[in-house]
This record gives sequence, C-alpha cells and structure tokens, in this order.
Amino acid sequence: MDGVNVGSDVFIIETDITKKGSVVWKGQYVDHRDKLSRKKRWMQSDEDVVYSAKQLDDTVVSTNQIRLIVKTLKEHFPEIFLERLDIDGKFEVPKTLVFCKVRFACR
Repeated sequence: MDGVNVGSDVFIIETDITKKGSVVWKGQYVDHRDKLSRKKRWMQSDEDVVYSAKQLDDTVVSTNQIRLIVKTLKEHFPEIFLERLDIDGKFEVPKTLVFCKVRFACR
C-alpha cells in the first residue's frame, strides 16, 4: 500500500466461528447452492453437521457471522477513525475498503 489512496491500518475481526467452527443442527433449514449454475434450494438438515474454521467460507457460509462482522465494524468506526468527528461532534464515516477472506476450492 502506498498510503495515498488507501491507508495502511489493518483491523482484524475474529469471531468464535472463525476460530473454532460451529454446528448446523439437525432440522435447521440450509441454503444449498450449485456452484456452476448458482441455483439455490432450501433443504432441512437430517443430521447435525459439525464444521471446522477451515471449512468456513469454503463449504459453509455463515450469514450470521457476516452480519456480526459488519455490525462490529459499524459500532467501532468512531474509535477506529478518531479524527473523523466534525465541529459539532458528529461522526462522519470515511471512505473505507473492506477486504474479506475468500477461499476458492477446486474440486
């Protein structure tokens, strides 16, 4: 990073699922997507499915985890960007780039 267009501050938000993985409980409805057609269908899980942190975002996507990260970022913007308070003490959100972990799996 050259510091001109993008600053060099890095903030890492980790969740319990990111560290340990989690479980999809039996009976829970799960969105299944075909990787080629992107067609999706909802199916009820017929058994508990335990997944590791390594499987997260590869074979499992946790929408609640994504929501938690966005919510956490929003709540902590004022302490991350202390200089962004205007004269009236109102916080102004600066342009921000968010890079997310993405893994591609070739099978």
